[in-house]
Amino acid sequence: LVKYLIEESNAAKVTLDILKNSIDGQLSKYITPDKKISFTINGSADAIPIRGTIPYKGEFGSEISENCDIEGDNKLLIINSSTGISDNYTLAFLRSFAVREYISQNNEKLKHTRNSFSHKANVNSLRGGKFRRVSIEMTIHNAFENIGPN
Repeated sequence: LVKYLIEESNAAKVTLDILKNSIDGQLSKYITPDKKISFTINGSADAIPIRGTIPYKGEFGSEISENCDIEGDNKLLIINSSTGISDNYTLAFLRSFAVREYISQNNEKLKHTRNSFSHKANVNSLRGGKFRRVSIEMTIHNAFENIGPN
C-alpha cells in the first residue's frame, strides 16, 4: 500500500503537531500578520519501484501542476487522475505536497502570513519505511523585525 496522505502516517502527524506547537508557542511572537515565511518541503521515497500506475484520486484537486527540485533539476510535475503516480519521484513529491496542504489549512497563524513553498523529491537507494519520509525547512524572513525587548 503506497502512502502519501498525512492521515496515513503517524510520523507525519507527529512532525506536523510539533511544527504547529512550535508556531503557536515559541515562534508565535515572530510569526505576525503579513510576515514572509518560506517553506522547503523534502519528500522521500525508498528504492522499491512502483509497478504500473497508482491512481491519483483528486485529494488535492483535480490536477496538481507544481515545480519540484528532483536531483537538483527543477521540473514541472503534473498529476491528475489520467497521469496517476507512476514513479517514486512523483510519490515523494506528493508526500511533500500533502504536508504543504496540511500546513496551509491547519495553522491559523499561517493563514495571515505571506507563505511560499518549494518542493524537493528524492528517492533513496535503499528500501524500507525509514526511507519514506518528509522533512520541513521553515524560514521566517526578518524574524526579529518589530520585536520588542524581552
